[in-house]
Amino acid sequence: FPSHDMEKYKISIEVGINLLITKLNLMTITSEGYSDIYGLMPIVSHDIRRTRAATAIRFNHKDKVISFSSSNKSIPMENGAQDAASILMQLAAIGAANKSQLEAGREFSIQVAEGRDATPFLFRVIGEEEIESKLEPESGKLTTIHITRPPKPGFYNSQLDIWLAPSLGWYPVQIRNTESNGTITNQVVTSIKQNIRYEN
Repeated sequence: FPSHDMEKYKISIEVGINLLITKLNLMTITSEGYSDIYGLMPIVSHDIRRTRAATAIRFNHKDKVISFSSSNKSIPMENGAQDAASILMQLAAIGAANKSQLEAGREFSIQVAEGRDATPFLFRVIGEEEIESKLEPESGKLTTIHITRPPKPGFYNSQLDIWLAPSLGWYPVQIRNTESNGTITNQVVTSIKQNIRYEN
């Protein structure tokens, strides 16, 4: 395990601040693993921040266990479990595989490992929405599928909203996090570049 017909993947999400003469990198989250017809299967995720030591989350698919370097804790892994980086592309894979799975009103849960624990994220499909986007330079409008993860008492207090673009391979083109105190962080994709590397 994994089988020979699986393809490797690596995802990196970087968060930083552009200063006058340089860029200050605040956080990097990476995910590495394999993909098959069911989507992404993370093997390891790294969380690197300026303010603390790097941490790792490991997914043991054979024994169905997720382990955390920050706490030496292990918990049972559910089928389809993801990490904080891979979950975005897993949602895209769900839409690409069968768009009916992301019809308005649908609800589904995915276990997501981040920090020191793994939590079931409940997603609700709001439906089709047209948003302003630089990815459509002519009209400035892009048709998307809006998915939300509402607050879940006892697990997470923030609301996460994700807009996927079916015309762009279901890529997540806008992500908004709304904290319980009203603070909003909004990330918008302004360009998409594809980098494909083949390994023997």
